[in-house]
Amino acid sequence: IEKKEEGKAMEVKIHEIPLNEREWCYKNEGACNIILSFCGEPTSPFAGNVLRLKKKLEKRKHGVGKEIDEYKFITNTMKPLIGSSYVHPGVMVKVNPKFLENIDNKIYEERPKHRIKDRIDITSSFALIMPDISLFTSFDDVDANMNTFCIEIKPKWGFMPTSKYIHSDNSVKKEKCRYCLHQHLKFSEGSVHHISGYCPLDLYSSDKSRIMKALKNLFKHPQNNLKVYKAGNLIYTGHLGGRKEDDDNFTEDHLRKNLGVSFFPASPEPVDELIELLCDILLKEPVLQNLKKIQKQDCLDIEAIYQLYQHTLPSDHPDKKTINKEESSRFDTLLEKLNDEKISEQIRSFLIAATAKDCSIMISLGTSVGVDDEQQKSDSSVESFIRYKEGMKFKYKIGVVDLDERAQSLIPQYFALDSKIVAKFKQTNGQQSF
Repeated sequence: IEKKEEGKAMEVKIHEIPLNEREWCYKNEGACNIILSFCGEPTSPFAGNVLRLKKKLEKRKHGVGKEIDEYKFITNTMKPLIGSSYVHPGVMVKVNPKFLENIDNKIYEERPKHRIKDRIDITSSFALIMPDISLFTSFDDVDANMNTFCIEIKPKWGFMPTSKYIHSDNSVKKEKCRYCLHQHLKFSEGSVHHISGYCPLDLYSSDKSRIMKALKNLFKHPQNNLKVYKAGNLIYTGHLGGRKEDDDNFTEDHLRKNLGVSFFPASPEPVDELIELLCDILLKEPVLQNLKKIQKQDCLDIEAIYQLYQHTLPSDHPDKKTINKEESSRFDTLLEKLNDEKISEQIRSFLIAATAKDCSIMISLGTSVGVDDEQQKSDSSVESFIRYKEGMKFKYKIGVVDLDERAQSLIPQYFALDSKIVAKFKQTNGQQSF
């Protein structure tokens, strides 16, 4: 990528590189994007990279300018906030409709059933080629990546709101974390089979015992919040993360065997060893605390942001709602304090926080043998090393992904979901089975 800095301006170079659909295979996907891994010749310049393609979504704005703006958002806004060593935006490449259509048809049967309604956007002009964080490209021997593990965690909200604009009827939002509240709605709708014991507040706590507890619960009920890759291939997750119901290769026993062979041959509980190793890395690195700081830019809560959003809309806008006087009066003092520019700033801060609340952290791990610490430190700006039990040394790198900019048009959807989550928890009184 070539960038030219002039104040806050950044020129993005678009690369014209021929892409062959036969060389790209389905790897993973989230709500907005599909990730393909390179499956061509290992000597290709594409080896060790992934291709990120956009989905066609109703609420997403389309067009060349929008795609470039999204790239700039990750590079200019999220990368400095999270940390330059954690965010790898990649390069923009031109794609054509025929290539996208062929890929869409090729991977359709491999995609999780709950995701296939959103197809690849074949009108996109660009895609992103990014480093495959689940692999180490600095290994001299290609085979060394065969024993690389990557753990992807979607940590979600790391704080409980304290905003005075939260209605007294919704006070449960100040007493229970958002993830835990949302679990009850998902359970009642059948999208999860068990209510997870995972709580993000434990993961973000900086307390080793609480982080261990959070990670153990993620491995017990991964849902779509935990994925484990070996040699770049998904080997463990929940059914929301892409696990097929009849696939025995996604069991914890299968994960245990893989870890035992590659990392912890002497341990009777290799998954517990992995959890402790991950905990040590998360205590060493500031990535979670950086994310929590960004998330807390949502200081007003969606209840107030929704009112500010309504205030910005013209009377004929389809999202414009008539709000009763009693409800709107709660926000009169807020609106009196904020001019239009300040309202826009508050909405933008909320949307940046929304990106940080829904991103994923990828931690790649490899064994490190026969290289001294000083040499290791100079190998790569994004790779680090950690000493574990009994003289074991591991190489690791961290990447934060799924950093798309959230659109203002999503605010009514966020507000509706928030209301639905609170209503369901109050209806069940939080009494559903774990």
